[in-house]
Amino acid sequence: MPGVRAGDKESPKSSKRYWPTSCEEACHVEAVHQSLVVLVGAVLFISAVALAEKPKTITIYSDSVLPSGQELKAGEYQVNVNETSKEVTFKKGNKVVATAAAKL
Repeated sequence: MPGVRAGDKESPKSSKRYWPTSCEEACHVEAVHQSLVVLVGAVLFISAVALAEKPKTITIYSDSVLPSGQELKAGEYQVNVNETSKEVTFKKGNKVVATAAAKL
């Protein structure tokens, strides 16, 4: 194309610039990039906190019997699944009420 040299910052057919032309514009672009990095980091941190292991609780509305024969009274229990021992533990407060084998 006549009049266009390698390294030109503007296209002859449009006024859209592809590269910053001053230090001020370059600093602005850098600030926007830094802001995006901070924003992405914050989103990842918040996601990690939200998905962190929290005690799982269930509410049993009527008395139930586990397959192992142990009885669970109606109420709210904290449930812990131990994958290594393949066991489920039901707690009420700090007291273990029942344990049962689990298939994972």
